[in-house]
Amino acid sequence: MSKQELPNDLNAEAGVLSACLIDKYAIVKALSGNLNESDFYRHSHKMVFRAILGLYQDSIEVDIITLSNRMKKTETFEKAGGFEFINGLTSVVLSSTNVDYHIDIVKETSRLRQFSLLSKTMADDKGLSSAELCQKYNSEVAKIMSDSGDNTVSVGEVATEIEKKYDEGVELLTTFPTYLDNIDHFVRMSAGNVVVIASRPSMGKSSLARHLAYNWSSIGRNRVLVMTLEMDKSEFTVGMQSMAGNIPSEKIYGRTMNEYEASRFISVNNTLRIAEIEINDSGKVTPEMFRQICDKNRAEGKKFDVGIIDYLQQMSAIGNFGSRQQEISEISRQLKIIAKEENMLIIALSQLNRQLESREDKRPLLADLRESGAIEQDADIVMFIYRDWVYHKNANAKDMEIIFKKNRQGKIGTGHLIFYPELTRFSDKKWYKEEL
Repeated sequence: MSKQELPNDLNAEAGVLSACLIDKYAIVKALSGNLNESDFYRHSHKMVFRAILGLYQDSIEVDIITLSNRMKKTETFEKAGGFEFINGLTSVVLSSTNVDYHIDIVKETSRLRQFSLLSKTMADDKGLSSAELCQKYNSEVAKIMSDSGDNTVSVGEVATEIEKKYDEGVELLTTFPTYLDNIDHFVRMSAGNVVVIASRPSMGKSSLARHLAYNWSSIGRNRVLVMTLEMDKSEFTVGMQSMAGNIPSEKIYGRTMNEYEASRFISVNNTLRIAEIEINDSGKVTPEMFRQICDKNRAEGKKFDVGIIDYLQQMSAIGNFGSRQQEISEISRQLKIIAKEENMLIIALSQLNRQLESREDKRPLLADLRESGAIEQDADIVMFIYRDWVYHKNANAKDMEIIFKKNRQGKIGTGHLIFYPELTRFSDKKWYKEEL
């Protein structure tokens, strides 16, 4: 390949075409791999593949005779190289055993060509900052990488797949129980979901998110990414040590643990050393940065199952927006796209408007979500945290209400937890109220 030539692998292209001529299932695999005419570099290969797909779609057996006949009708036979070229394709491979590998090569070199052309376009786009270039071309990059083709499928096929999973005892969705009954009773969090946990300050949403992260990692064996935009990684980790070890955080900071607490502290640290929880305490996070971290880890074989963002209003989006509400709408939209693309659960913590402070009953409503429109729309589950003690000091300081106001997959209502502020730890109350 010359310096000026775009990335390609003509041998792999010929291998795919050869396999299609000797095994119709190679054509099925090519279609399943979203291989299309434009993925081929050599023009003659494009014409041959176009003719093969035409025959397949017309339910005509593909062989050298039917292929030649089809190409003659479309006046591409001689243009592609005639009988000598077509006949030569039959002997490139002896079987279709390696066709999956050859398809992957053709797809990869196609993507590299597209990136090469895109990079030239970006280089010619003068006067833009790196952030502006990222915003402008991010969708193009995503389109190249996804290259998902036509994802339409009949509902009957989906029903059959669900029935098969049901009969085999396979979980229909990749779900993430929180291991807190008063949450799991109401909601089933699953991969692809965006779950919003919202409250006014000092209610305990960061503490709850940290508790869930620990449960998902230590009990569920899930890989968790935590983007903490307010506290640094040490503060986050001490909170987790306190919660998991049942040790007041002030004793960890002050180095005043007794013998039993010190023993638990060591035990917790041994657990955290093998926990698959990654912390990013960058002060400024964009959806693009979050996606890049997820993509990088997936490429390294370390895919994240859950992503936690603390908190949503601290994020920023690349680009110019007429208002902060429009920017939050874009952030919310991007998080929903990332959840589906990465097949992960995203927990987004959110602040609430101050308006609820003027109401007699300060339990949150969906309208109280700060810059609420898109957050409410994009979220699969919205749960509010409310502690009556924050407003009425005669109430029990440990009582916490988890108010479910939106749930696409289940019921709404109110769960009750016991919150231990000195440990940032939670446990279940054994009753809950449902709203029909």
